[in-house]
Amino acid sequence: DVKTTISIVKQLIAEKHWTEEDLDKRVRKILAAKYWLRFQQPISTKNLSARLNNANAFFLNELLRQKAITLLLNSNHILPLTVADTKKIGFLTLGKTYRNAKTINEYAVKYKMGLSQFGTLTTFNAEKTKQTFKNQDVIVVSLHAPGRRPKHHYGIPDMVFKQLTILAKQKKVVLQIFGSPYLLNNFENLGVFSAVVIAYDNDKLTQKTA
Repeated sequence: DVKTTISIVKQLIAEKHWTEEDLDKRVRKILAAKYWLRFQQPISTKNLSARLNNANAFFLNELLRQKAITLLLNSNHILPLTVADTKKIGFLTLGKTYRNAKTINEYAVKYKMGLSQFGTLTTFNAEKTKQTFKNQDVIVVSLHAPGRRPKHHYGIPDMVFKQLTILAKQKKVVLQIFGSPYLLNNFENLGVFSAVVIAYDNDKLTQKTA
């Protein structure tokens, strides 16, 4: 979306996040890349979206996400969890809205992996969650960052990190983060979690892959 991109760039300059010198550097970098790729000649825009988003591109996109997902912590080899697992598993997706975490929540329900619930970031509470999942041996918590900017922890309230830590001290919690790995800095002690997985992004394809 060229129009939106131009508007964002103008806003960044107006708010002094970027200078014109910063913009010049970025433009030169893009032009150099185009020259290196031999894009000096005009490119036909006919069916451009379909040509760029073909089956090969989709496969590559999915493969990149599979390779990117990082298992940071796996205490006592609790992962992988499978349908045949004897543990009682609960799934909690935390996001700004249900749409924010819709795909992974639907997969948990579809494959009947266990008790599955959605909670909003602003109302999450460790004690209530513990009671809801009192019959589950393991709770898989998917934390979905609604924002893309580091300001205010990518849109996640401070209390969410504290409440998740409290929950992990009382129950076995597998934490999946759909967002920047820098979110990890907001946890006081990651060692209390049974497992931590970083998915880096929060789009539909990443949720499906995870």
